[in-house]
Amino acid sequence: MMKKTLLGCGLFLAAMSVQAQITTYVLQPASLEGALEFTWADNWGATPDLNDPANTIQGFAAFVDDGTAGDSLGCNALVNGADIAGKIAVVYRGTCEFGLKALNAQDAGAIGVVIINNQGAPVAMGGGANGANVTIPVVMISTDAGA
Repeated sequence: MMKKTLLGCGLFLAAMSVQAQITTYVLQPASLEGALEFTWADNWGATPDLNDPANTIQGFAAFVDDGTAGDSLGCNALVNGADIAGKIAVVYRGTCEFGLKALNAQDAGAIGVVIINNQGAPVAMGGGANGANVTIPVVMISTDAGA
């Protein structure tokens, strides 16, 4: 159920130039519309500066599938690239580095990545061995927001 709901959600990463604040915002469905608490990959080297309004993205969300039994972890090359291309990839935290999850989504054509934390509030994300190769926005939201 959660996957189907999020598939229909549009996630909007907006930078507010007046106050230089960034936000992660759900547009659809209307029952879930609103801003989400998040952290972002701001120190990986090549990820965009979300304080710059030029780096704002908007798109539909799609869960990743890396061909394993794990639920949308994205630790291997994605097998549903056609579903991810041009969308914001949604992955769960767990098993592998954040940078690898984001790179696998980027390689499948994602325009951004949302990582759902597996325990509570969003946390700071290290890029690991692959983070420096990620050039798309990456944010983490809480377990509750992901649900």
